[in-house]
Amino acid sequence: MDETFVMDLMSLGFTEYEVKVYLSLLGDHPNTGYQISKQAGIPRSMV
Repeated sequence: MDETFVMDLMSLGFTEYEVKVYLSLLGDHPNTGYQISKQAGIPRSMV
């Protein structure tokens, strides 16, 4: 994951979890919350 891109999204108001979910969906969609959680490495409740 490109750190500059992450920081740009965070400067727009995205949280770190939101950035990870967004990037996961860009890579492989449609996806379930469970799949996104596994790919992004975040708790399923935060998807």
